[in-house]
Amino acid sequence: DGPQGVDDGRGQRSEQQQQQQHQQQQQQQAPPRDRQLDPDLGSPGDFRFSDVPKPENYLHTYRDLHTRVHTDMLGQLWEGTHRFLRSLFDENFMAHATISAGFHYPVRTQYATLHMQVRVNAGNICGEDGRGMEVGQLIETLKRDRMAFERDAEPVKYQVTENVKVSLLAAASEYEQQNPGESACRQVAPLSYELGATAMPTIHDEGEEEEEAEKEA
Repeated sequence: DGPQGVDDGRGQRSEQQQQQQHQQQQQQQAPPRDRQLDPDLGSPGDFRFSDVPKPENYLHTYRDLHTRVHTDMLGQLWEGTHRFLRSLFDENFMAHATISAGFHYPVRTQYATLHMQVRVNAGNICGEDGRGMEVGQLIETLKRDRMAFERDAEPVKYQVTENVKVSLLAAASEYEQQNPGESACRQVAPLSYELGATAMPTIHDEGEEEEEAEKEA
């Protein structure tokens, strides 16, 4: 018989490989919430920040839409969405289904790429937070006044989650740093903020005003 108790390491390596394969299978089968997430990734389902350079006039949200081409694009998108749904469901289902499609604003920075949500028998895009805009309503708005969002002349109220609020306040702070003398954020109540670029009021010194009055006299 050959020598007993001799281990060349092959058996140990084989056992380690089996343990690693078993751990990988358990991790793949585990529910998403139990899996370890990349530290650079947000909550489950969130996107990372895109590192792809964006061209000028990139459409981040529906408030960037302002041309006839944009209006035509929305119409084609809505028609194409209906065709796609009809390819999935029969006519009887479509006749009784509640379909809501549209856009949200504001959104988290990671989601700032124009995209349309579609809900089939799953509630309405336009919730009580004021962030939703149905695609049909958006098309009618642009047909009536293409520059409505470009002018951005009317104040709009939104209710947002904490993470969206943090993103908006960070963007306002960055704007103020890049544009000295302009204010982009004003806290009007403990949990309410008014966002929008406005020129800071000019502060006149009384002594300077008196000197100017004497020079004019």
